[in-house]
Amino acid sequence: IMGDHFSLTRLLVAFEGEESEAAKLAVSHSERIASSVGGRTEDLVNVLLTLTATPGLSRRFRRVVEGFVERLVERQLPNGSWGNQVFLTCRAVRGIAASRLLIYRDNVEAGIRWLSDMREKGGLKPRDLGYLLATISEVRVGAYEVKFPAVIRDVDELYEFVSTMILMGGKSVLLLNIAAEPVFKAVRKALGKGVMVRVILGPEMEEYVERYGKLGIGAQRTGVRGIYMAIVDGEMIVMASDIGDGKLLGLAIKAPGLSDQLIAGLF
Repeated sequence: IMGDHFSLTRLLVAFEGEESEAAKLAVSHSERIASSVGGRTEDLVNVLLTLTATPGLSRRFRRVVEGFVERLVERQLPNGSWGNQVFLTCRAVRGIAASRLLIYRDNVEAGIRWLSDMREKGGLKPRDLGYLLATISEVRVGAYEVKFPAVIRDVDELYEFVSTMILMGGKSVLLLNIAAEPVFKAVRKALGKGVMVRVILGPEMEEYVERYGKLGIGAQRTGVRGIYMAIVDGEMIVMASDIGDGKLLGLAIKAPGLSDQLIAGLF
């Protein structure tokens, strides 16, 4: 019954839009029962596909989505599949890709590779083959990449954008007053690739000094507060500032050569 609810909710959102009264009611109930979903991989995938059915829903349920993606990734087999099942792997890949959490890009790529191998081996059931071909053609890992310029409107968007930039880069990262779980995960991966990471934290960010320390980064201190900045490879830049009521506004640009001026102006 739970699976039927999530499937029907996706249909409602697809045909009537997420703002229709029926879709709103179904989505609201989905949110309430999501926490009661058990450990079956099929159920995790079903919920994830529902909560990421549209970009609006994905952003609204960002925290819940992250939790389901983490649980799903833990179940991915070393060969890149989920349960060595084509249909289940297709759905898992689609759900993770729809979450647009770039930190799990490698998991999506591993799933696509396994599906491609299964396609080459042949002998698949028509349903599995059809869904496999659709998944390989529709899931574009490159869709994760950010586009410049872009306006940053809230904290979640800031951290998502910065995490993406870090994983897109390959040389250097400078972070000012940037600290969140997605960022820590991206930084860990960047360090593993030999990227140089410099972190500067203001007076209100003291609690994150130890967290960066566990990653092997000695955070520098500064008196700058209320301003957030990330510079990746000296050209991808995000700057944002508090505008009150817990909100912020920022801009992401590509500007080679501007990073030195920004750093000099702030410090």
